[in-house]
Amino acid sequence: MKITIILFMLFILLITPIYAQKEGSITLLSLYEEKNETENILKGDIAELHLTITPGRGAIYIDSYPLTKINTQISTRTANQIACDLARIDCSKYDFLYVIRSKTTSIGGPSAGAGMTVLTYALLKDLSLRDDITMTGTINSGGFIGPVGGIREKTEAAAKYNFSKVIIPAINLESNITNITFPHTEVIQLSRIEEAIELFTNTVLVGEPIVINPDPLFIATMKEISVDLCHRTLSLNKQVIEQDNLTEEAREIYREASNAISEGKYYAGASLCFTANIKFRQKLVEQSTQEEKQNQYLELIKNVEFYDIEISSKPIETITDLEAYVIVEERLLEARDIIENIDEENISAELLAYAIERYHSAISWSNFFGKGVKKFILDEQSLRNSCMKKISEVEEQVEYVSTYVPTAREEIREKLKKAYEYLEDEQHALCLFKASSIKAETNMIVSLLYVPENDLQHVVLQKIESANRLILYEQQKMIFPVLGYSYAEYAHHLLENKTLSALIYAEYAIEFSNLDAYFRQKASLPFIGLDYLLPFCIGVLAGVVSTLFGVMVKPKKRRR
Repeated sequence: MKITIILFMLFILLITPIYAQKEGSITLLSLYEEKNETENILKGDIAELHLTITPGRGAIYIDSYPLTKINTQISTRTANQIACDLARIDCSKYDFLYVIRSKTTSIGGPSAGAGMTVLTYALLKDLSLRDDITMTGTINSGGFIGPVGGIREKTEAAAKYNFSKVIIPAINLESNITNITFPHTEVIQLSRIEEAIELFTNTVLVGEPIVINPDPLFIATMKEISVDLCHRTLSLNKQVIEQDNLTEEAREIYREASNAISEGKYYAGASLCFTANIKFRQKLVEQSTQEEKQNQYLELIKNVEFYDIEISSKPIETITDLEAYVIVEERLLEARDIIENIDEENISAELLAYAIERYHSAISWSNFFGKGVKKFILDEQSLRNSCMKKISEVEEQVEYVSTYVPTAREEIREKLKKAYEYLEDEQHALCLFKASSIKAETNMIVSLLYVPENDLQHVVLQKIESANRLILYEQQKMIFPVLGYSYAEYAHHLLENKTLSALIYAEYAIEFSNLDAYFRQKASLPFIGLDYLLPFCIGVLAGVVSTLFGVMVKPKKRRR
């Protein structure tokens, strides 16, 4: 009896790590060079990607033969992050070992990124992958499958190895891919990683087109902000005495704002009226005497300092509070920076006008305080940790971008200095948002790599769709991402006439739509994740069995 119990306990101890570990593989497409007498010729081939996931601390390891390039290593981390976000799983509790094996010396870069995302997601969600499908493509923010080279050679390799389907990016470098056909291999062009996962796993992720029903409280507040700023536009317009090109331009912007508001695009309307206000205010300052300018300047200093103190006392308990605080504080900081650069003896009408209107827009945006529902732990330590994590993500992205656009490195690093300054000054919330903005801008650079100009609107639409999916998921958690929704709306507004501007706002929308991922929710009861539930139950069972054994098997009393 004792031996049986001991063996059972050993068995329990041995199988517990097995349940906690996940393994799987996927076949990807690669390129290599074959030399002949006169030139190097590109050839397509396959590569095996194997992934092992174990309980850990969020480490990501890559074991490859041949050795991968630095951009492949960075794209692996990007793929991992996108898969974890898509699976809605906190991957800081796991370690990931990616093993790449290829028969030839690969000359590719990050073209395995999309496949890595599919494999990572499948293992995290315990889904089986079809082994008759292969793919190639980069992975970009929002799960966008980006273009790669050597499509013809890669698809030929897929046909050679008898795959029934080969997935390639919808946007590609070659213009002649539409005539690539094979008797037994179907070539499928996709833009979204969810669509690739659906094919590989026979599941449904995308479903019906996303329709966002904005939170009524958000709509009411955003409408209030836009109406407040646009009423200000009308008031400033009435005060202007002399008319010129500046005032006419302001009126044209106001008309565009009015149209946006009538269509329910309140963020776009607020932004446009703010721009019009600056122009009207500039004209009013130009019409002022030097004494009047100085009085306006001194009054602004007093107002900014007073309101900054008031905002600092506001409680920050929800993601909406955090967004409101940063939006308001950034505007006050901008106003203060401009104040410091104004020459009191020769006040610039343009600078003073911008600072005054920035201050007034800060007041309008403060209406979002207290409008959130779900509470999070947003103390200084949590904010500091989120800031440092986001800076780390940007630093990684900088290295990736600089492999393709070397000139971008210094520009990004210059912007990143401000995030580090915020970190040093313990302004952790501002640090997080500054680093998030920079990451969105670096994502934009990556998204533009090798994308033909006539395909740019398609990219923006896919990014807006990704942002909308994030927003919908946040809504299901009783969180409404104020900035994410506002930026997505504005990106759509800009799409037709200002496509590049639309892209950056779409990237902002993606980046600011899941800020809660960096913070823990306030909770009264401990939570055991599903991935640890089985080992936990086995441990409980083992404890019960050992207790029962201790009760049942008692030492016999010796007779005296």
